Amino acid sequence: MKRLDRVYTPTIEERVEWHLEDGTDTLYACPDAWALRHRFINRETGEVRCARCDRWTCLYCGPRKVDMWRQVIAEAEPTLHIVLTKAGNTMEEAARALTTWVQALRRGSKGRGRGRVGARPAFHIEYLGVSEEHKNFEENGFHWHLLVKGADFIPHEHLVACWKSATKGRASVVWVSAILYSKGVGLGCFLSGGICYASVSFGSGRVCGGLRRGSCIDLSGA
Repeated sequence: MKRLDRVYTPTIEERVEWHLEDGTDTLYACPDAWALRHRFINRETGEVRCARCDRWTCLYCGPRKVDMWRQVIAEAEPTLHIVLTKAGNTMEEAARALTTWVQALRRGSKGRGRGRVGARPAFHIEYLGVSEEHKNFEENGFHWHLLVKGADFIPHEHLVACWKSATKGRASVVWVSAILYSKGVGLGCFLSGGICYASVSFGSGRVCGGLRRGSCIDLSGA
């Protein structure tokens, strides 16, 4: 039998150069200068982890943040997708309207007078909210996409009444649809085009943070 020549093993420097040339370097490490200079070491196990810039625009960190949010949403198993229109022209105004709307739903109403006119039951919901700029921003401003858990059904008239009150009569259009699950497979896709702020109150804790503009959080693999 003919003896085969030994297979050449490239050096680390050569492998790094190849990955830089073909653009696959971002699959292995965050390219941020600060992240490359720092490491995190677990004092108990000795495990070493590379630092990350944690930016949505980073080709290494961005996909991992999308996966993290996908897992958070899938684990929460939301039941309703609600869209609240004309939330406001500033992020502060939109956030205030959303908070007022959620408080009204959670508090409910006993109604007015002996006939209990306008009475509404309380819905102890938890939600994840994502803001999006409308195409005609000057007229419509921001609107909210919400994933809601804690209620399988909320009457549409209750949602509209609370949103109209929260926006001081400025908005009265609300869309709501059920999120259907099949054998534990979550929502196929939660679209968040133009995200500026996210408030997650699923579970016992509350986490606030930003999501990438125009991102799509795929739950089908959860």
